[in-house]
Amino acid sequence: MAVRYLANTYGNTAPIDIMKRMGTGATLPEAFVEIVGIQYSTFEERFTGWLQSWEDPKQSQVSRYTQSLNEIMSAKAAIGDLRSEDLASGAPAEERVATRR
Repeated sequence: MAVRYLANTYGNTAPIDIMKRMGTGATLPEAFVEIVGIQYSTFEERFTGWLQSWEDPKQSQVSRYTQSLNEIMSAKAAIGDLRSEDLASGAPAEERVATRR
């Protein structure tokens, strides 16, 4: 996720450029300042904030879908509860809740 954030925020080549710079002897904090232009600690803070607010788009879709299904199933259960209550009332059929035919 850090690489995704780094590439999306500072350019697609930023992760590669940082690795290349480290390959020539720079430390990670030094490479960050040289390539990205910010302190590594600043990157960590920003990345942490981004990560806390990040939502997986696929999981969000599944979550919305299951929420819709839960609403449908709750409505179905409520109808079933009303029907059970009506049947258990002992009222004659003509006094029960009318059904559509």
